[in-house]
Amino acid sequence: MSLINRRATAIYYDVEIFYCICKLNCRYTTVSKLLYAAPQKSKADLSWDVIHKFPIDWNRTIVLHRTMTMRRTKIICTTGPATESEESLRQLIGRGMDVCRLNMSHGTHEWHARQIRVVRALSQEQNRAVAIMLDIQGPKIRTSRVQGGSIVLRAGDDVTIQSSDIIGDACHIGVRYPLFAKEVSDGQTIMIDDGRIRMVVVSTDGGCVEAKVVVGGVLTDKRGVSVPEAHFSVPSVTEKDKKDISFGIEHNVDYIAVSFVRRASDISGVKQMIHEQEVDIPVIAKIETKKGLDNFPEILKVADGIMVARGDLGVEIPIEEVPITQKRLIAESNASGKPVITATQMLESMIHDAIPTRAEATDVANAILDGTDAIMLSGETTIGDYPIESLSMMDRIARTTESVGWRMHTDADADVTGLSIERSIGHAVCQLACNLNAAAIITTTYSGSTATVVSMYRPKTPIIAITPDEATFSRLALIWGVTPLRIPAVGTTDEAMDASVRSAMDAGFAKAGDRVVLTTGVPIFVSGTTNLITVRVVE
Repeated sequence: MSLINRRATAIYYDVEIFYCICKLNCRYTTVSKLLYAAPQKSKADLSWDVIHKFPIDWNRTIVLHRTMTMRRTKIICTTGPATESEESLRQLIGRGMDVCRLNMSHGTHEWHARQIRVVRALSQEQNRAVAIMLDIQGPKIRTSRVQGGSIVLRAGDDVTIQSSDIIGDACHIGVRYPLFAKEVSDGQTIMIDDGRIRMVVVSTDGGCVEAKVVVGGVLTDKRGVSVPEAHFSVPSVTEKDKKDISFGIEHNVDYIAVSFVRRASDISGVKQMIHEQEVDIPVIAKIETKKGLDNFPEILKVADGIMVARGDLGVEIPIEEVPITQKRLIAESNASGKPVITATQMLESMIHDAIPTRAEATDVANAILDGTDAIMLSGETTIGDYPIESLSMMDRIARTTESVGWRMHTDADADVTGLSIERSIGHAVCQLACNLNAAAIITTTYSGSTATVVSMYRPKTPIIAITPDEATFSRLALIWGVTPLRIPAVGTTDEAMDASVRSAMDAGFAKAGDRVVLTTGVPIFVSGTTNLITVRVVE
């Protein structure tokens, strides 16, 4: 039966036109306007254009409204000068920030420690799980500071690049890597600030590189430098990174993101450092180099999550390949059950403008339709003029996209034979919740793995993760569709399930008469023991 013949009702409250971002047979495009607001319109009147090809369950009412249902896709905000105040952080948490990212390329340990303290206090105050992600700099080569904070480089200018931390000007630029001049060659392209500024190496001499500007622009302090054709000998984890990792361990951060991952051993090395301190912090691999892309299958096996860092990746590979590469990385991460983050320049224009471009809105929506667990704001919330508005806009785009586009991973025709016990239970829970039209899926979990497995199947039903563990409570803030709730540890499985249902009711996810699907393990709150599914009618 053609989707165009199915019932579709669009209810509009305070806007006249909604734009839908539609997925057409695995191809993505911005399409059609929903111009028909009245439910009484006949099927023949509904001019869906190409939207009828969109794989959505049109049998359910679509409610497009600012206050629509909970957002499943998580939002990461990077904090910086624009959001360092307590009031700004309070607003970010109140408006829906799920993960606070600390960019260790900037700021002191004292500054980051204060951000951690404030975010955790506000998280407690607002009773919301907010994870802390420490993003280490990695082997990133950066320019030094420049006079006045910014200089203008024009196409055709001759520039001397010194392998030292000088104060740069329009004729001389410092690069904070002592071997830079020795490891680049004549004719190679130097890309600065994600390729916004481009130069060609004319000659090298000792500690200096003579270059000619090909694409000019404004250069500010400490911008990233990439030379795709060069092979730098900088270690994957620098001494600064090691100090930053120790800082993160000391402050019990929830995730550590590793930059410029080139091979699986880069992640294994960081994990070893963490385990030597007798702690367990999930490690996110940032894919932003050609080498990392080539070795992605091996990296995915050892990483706890993936970040598609499109800025540097778009310098390392042809920019026209970035969209397809993003979709591939997200799809493979989804299949492995690892959370995946889409990052860089998502609402870049909102650094200075109050609204994003239409292309940026489409970019955010497409990442969600691709299956990303989280979407990230960087400059928008670190140095932008509209940090709170950027978060609100991303939240609105996500909610609207989720309301019309849902990629279910519980297809009845899917081959689910040979799964682990945990994945089999996760799949069964989602299918059962769908069949019963359950109000919630409730998982009692100590490590968070059960909730994460359920999440990978992308159920429409809200996933409520009940845990007594503070670290698990925070970490689950990153996982798609999961709302973590805390309860004290209890003695028996029955007591835990009773307490879990009460918590879900108190949080507004279930009411008397609703069906809920619960999954837990015996013994209760022991990692790796998930072996029980039950259905309850809430009383």
